[in-house]
Amino acid sequence: DESGQGNDYTTSGLAAHDQMADSPTNNYAVMNVLDTHTTPNWTASNGNLDVSWNGPNYVNHLFSTLSMPSTGKWYFEIKWVSDSSQVLYYTQLRLGIMREDINAAYIQANTGVSQTGSGGPEFLVIPGSGTSSSFQGDGANITSFFSSFSMGDVLNFAREGTKLWVGKNGTYYNSGDPANGTNATSSGLELKGYRANMHFSQTSSSHGTAVVHAFFGADKSIGSGTGFNNTVPTGFQALNTTNLGS
Repeated sequence: DESGQGNDYTTSGLAAHDQMADSPTNNYAVMNVLDTHTTPNWTASNGNLDVSWNGPNYVNHLFSTLSMPSTGKWYFEIKWVSDSSQVLYYTQLRLGIMREDINAAYIQANTGVSQTGSGGPEFLVIPGSGTSSSFQGDGANITSFFSSFSMGDVLNFAREGTKLWVGKNGTYYNSGDPANGTNATSSGLELKGYRANMHFSQTSSSHGTAVVHAFFGADKSIGSGTGFNNTVPTGFQALNTTNLGS
């Protein structure tokens, strides 16, 4: 209270990560709960950064509120928080980016469209269990993408122009080095904006449930104040309105 009347409250039940750097003057990306299917099968919480995905539902997308532009260098993370022991096994959850001009309504009406085919708008990591993980986008299908994947692992996404680097816990696929611009996971992005994308694809009779958490840099209680779990590649920025110049 700035009135000088001494009307001060005692905080209760707040942890360090409950105070975010997100503000009206510098807005960070979160997952956009308004751009979705008419009957979404997920629950967003914790400021729309935690998402619980629930089966069964064949195609169900959720995107970030802000896009990574075609110019500049951009970074975000997604952490696998929990699993019902079915989602990883059946490779039901895909995590990555989607071209910003594609929305959930389009996907819902065109579920037969190949989203990751040649020239497709989606670039996805399908974590899977063990060697069943893969990466798909622009017609590519890199199998055995990670030798292992388990709860608590963090996926790293770094985008510059047509290039996308994907890592796990700060180590990038194929010895990729976003800071030096070498060994990109994919060089097939269009020079358009891309949003963070979570994609639940239920293809079995199992009703798996998984929780993932998106990190866009607003939680300064982690990463020694960076807001990220792993080291951000030199020159790469968080998705917020200050960095986007708006």
